[in-house]
Amino acid sequence: MLRPPRKMEPRREREFFVKWRYMSYWHCEWVSETLMDVYFTAVHRIINHMQYGKTQFDYLVKWKELAYEQATWERDDMDIAYYEDAINKYWIHREKMLGEPIPKHIAKKIAAQREKKGLPPLETTDEPMSKKKKRDKPTVDIRKKYEVQPDYITETGGTLHPYQLEGINWLRHCWSNGTDAILADEMGLGKTVQSLTFLYTLMKEGHSKGPFLIAAPLSTIINWEREAEQWCPDFYIVTYVGDRDSRMVIREHEFSFVEGAVKGGPKASRMRSQENMKFHVLLTSYECINMDKAILSSIEWEALVVDEAHRLKNNQSTFFKNLR
Repeated sequence: MLRPPRKMEPRREREFFVKWRYMSYWHCEWVSETLMDVYFTAVHRIINHMQYGKTQFDYLVKWKELAYEQATWERDDMDIAYYEDAINKYWIHREKMLGEPIPKHIAKKIAAQREKKGLPPLETTDEPMSKKKKRDKPTVDIRKKYEVQPDYITETGGTLHPYQLEGINWLRHCWSNGTDAILADEMGLGKTVQSLTFLYTLMKEGHSKGPFLIAAPLSTIINWEREAEQWCPDFYIVTYVGDRDSRMVIREHEFSFVEGAVKGGPKASRMRSQENMKFHVLLTSYECINMDKAILSSIEWEALVVDEAHRLKNNQSTFFKNLR
């Protein structure tokens, strides 16, 4: 005889007690988590920290699919998916850009994580920044043409077409001579990839850590982000878009490692210091350049990339004047 079917137990489901914006507490209600976007609780990156104990930190978390103005401070012991990975990446980035040592208890976690994944130990340093800068001299002569793509590009899983490699060689030649350049390939031939990998070679080989500015139509920003994630995994890219409050949070926490490096509040006027810039690439729209020209023009950019550069043909346009 067949056994009777086992009674199905109801699936456990979390609910959140929600206070709705612009509505009084009389309208609070329980809402199923299935109605919430899962990316609202997924960590995008850590953008700052505060220490409140010898080995205890609070972290300012930027959430996926949420604007910077909705970043929140979280304790370091929160049980959030991939939270520890984001913390490790945050400290590794600080070490690479500043040369400051990673806190010992976090360095141990990073070492254990890398060992578990079969990766070699992380190269860290306790040496002074002056010595580190000497060690960071270019590893490849920028005048040397690539015959094959660099290993660090191959490691991303991507393969450049021969004409793309030729384009990158040409861009490197122009950059080393301080000459402006235009990529005039047909649409769909990978000008975005060429531009990104060109900048990536400058960083990876020690020619420049940036900052680099990429100006693009708002509709293409997501494509730039997607290609950068694929081809330039070691780039720290900040997407500078959003409303006034979000851009203010970005300036305060993503422009520099130094607190107060940006002068001003909602209408920031300039960078006080460009000593410890946090990002390699700032990706922004034409509209944001026009709105925040004062702060952006106060930064000494190592390279400027303009998507759909035919817009520059009108030298009387606001965008053209703000880029000068």
